Amino acid sequence: MKRWKLVLVAISVLLLCACGNKKQVSGRVLAFENGILTVQTEKGESYDFLVEDLKTTIFGLVGYENHEPLDSDCMVQVTWERTQGQRIAEHIWVNARLRQNVMQLSDGTPIDIWEHNGWREYCLEDGTALLMEEMPVGPDDNARWNELLYYEVFPEAAQQGILDYYSKMGLRYNIASLLEDAWLVYDFSEEYNTKVVGQHVWVETWNDCIICCQLNLTIPQERTNGYGESFCEGAVFDRETGEQISNYDLFVLTPEKLEDYLLDQLDHDGTLDRESIRLNLKPEQIVLRRDGGIDFFLADRTEGDYRGMLQIGLLPEQAREILKPWAIIEPENNS
Repeated sequence: MKRWKLVLVAISVLLLCACGNKKQVSGRVLAFENGILTVQTEKGESYDFLVEDLKTTIFGLVGYENHEPLDSDCMVQVTWERTQGQRIAEHIWVNARLRQNVMQLSDGTPIDIWEHNGWREYCLEDGTALLMEEMPVGPDDNARWNELLYYEVFPEAAQQGILDYYSKMGLRYNIASLLEDAWLVYDFSEEYNTKVVGQHVWVETWNDCIICCQLNLTIPQERTNGYGESFCEGAVFDRETGEQISNYDLFVLTPEKLEDYLLDQLDHDGTLDRESIRLNLKPEQIVLRRDGGIDFFLADRTEGDYRGMLQIGLLPEQAREILKPWAIIEPENNS
């Protein structure tokens, strides 16, 4: 073990020596003329870099070509080293690109968008970010990003059924409405917190009969200066056909008996006033976990209002008692 530690230390020292002359600078492009790239950092410091056609590698933003122009609409990160008194750019990463006056609020206020890899910022003309949107991720995207071939191992009919279901559902939020609310909050706030929204869908678990997906939605709190809150929904599909299965059909209990069972989980000491509590359980609020347990994300809510979330989690042994045999998740199936 000591020998391996010495080898790792030696390798680390060699890497540090090899990269010792290389530095990084991040900022907005001020100009790119005659092979000289000028970048201004957040602190207002400006740096000039020589960009050589055969030696400098430029990595474009996802969705753009690598030969996209380096101009004032770009945020970049430059890896460079000094040679004969000059800063030579070795790698240039385009981290963000500006799209100006993409939309307007109801009062005519223009909104710019800074596009990053994986998210967007909706900004005022002075650069203030009203809203940050994490780019939506579907079950196929998530599997590829994590290099886990969960999604691709299922039959094509099942894959298509899942995609059709979530494509029909679409986004569970409206950017224009969220921006209007953010603008109202910003107008009355001394210190504004950028609101965050995002929607991710992934394959959570499966067995020989079913595929279980989970949707996570992050939405801003309405007319408040908070960052936002998240909630989860579950959907279950036939593993062969991709047809959606009602989450209620997973249980040996009726929906009414299932609510009673959940109330039992809350009534630890027998003092719960059951007549005054309504769980309003909906099938999409049921999520089967990959460890074999179940989560119930409950809220006394109207359509679109997800505040007051109550989560009840069941252990795998509890789940086995109330699930039908074909709906039971064995953790080893997901390894």
